[in-house]
Amino acid sequence: MFADAFQIGMAELKVTQAPDKLASLGLGSCIAVCMYDQAVKVGGLAHVMLPDSSIFKENFNPGKFGDTAVPFLVGEMVKLGAVHSRIKVIIAGGAHMFAFKSEDSLLDIGVRNVQSVEEACSKAGIPIVARSVGGKFGRSVLFDLSTGKVYVRTINQGTVELSMG
Repeated sequence: MFADAFQIGMAELKVTQAPDKLASLGLGSCIAVCMYDQAVKVGGLAHVMLPDSSIFKENFNPGKFGDTAVPFLVGEMVKLGAVHSRIKVIIAGGAHMFAFKSEDSLLDIGVRNVQSVEEACSKAGIPIVARSVGGKFGRSVLFDLSTGKVYVRTINQGTVELSMG
């Protein structure tokens, strides 16, 4: 299922068009941001690792952070013919992978990553049409740009199909 897809690693992103497929494997607290314009079948995937770029003095990697990945994906998609008002998003990941004795939400990177991506999408005016987030289990994602479908696979939970529809 994942063999013929471009593999997007942690803190990476890629924008392309159909018939390509994009995949991110082993998402824990990270978020896969799958962005798509159905009319031209242009899409992108970012494997977001951290919520906020502002605490880092030197940030040359927009795919690493929720607040920078979303606007960067939009800009790159528009360069390939996407129209901002047609772009939709599916997100997956943001699991709570580690148990902490403290209830401090700053330690829960998964929740913070989800919030960061949601805020960035809202600020950019891009609707999130489906999501598979949270829980205590990792995910792998396959994004088929021919159909706009995102397949989210989890250990012991099978594969779920999400649609940009």
